[in-house]
Amino acid sequence: TFLGESGDSSLVTLSYSDANNILDYTLNLENTYGFTFRDIGFSRGNNDYIIKATNSNSLKIERCHFHSDYMRLVLETGTDIHFSNSYFTRNHFYLSDTSSSICADSTTFSGRCIY
Repeated sequence: TFLGESGDSSLVTLSYSDANNILDYTLNLENTYGFTFRDIGFSRGNNDYIIKATNSNSLKIERCHFHSDYMRLVLETGTDIHFSNSYFTRNHFYLSDTSSSICADSTTFSGRCIY
């Protein structure tokens, strides 16, 4: 579990702003199971991806804020991914056709698309 101590996702932010085509993400999850992120902000300053999750299962994202201009949150080949009380600002949210059991309870998507 990764937990922001204050309970306010605007007070702790995991960010990456370098233009880097090889390490093109703020957070990369590959073949992971059972991670929880709570009360954390995520941002990306350049390139494409805020989070890339490939073959990642049983992820919980609670009360998190994703804020970047036109960056992507990508979920590929994952199952049982649950967003609750989270907020996405100006992001593209991509779910591959091999992702399943994705839930977004009380989650706000603002300014861009889900595809």
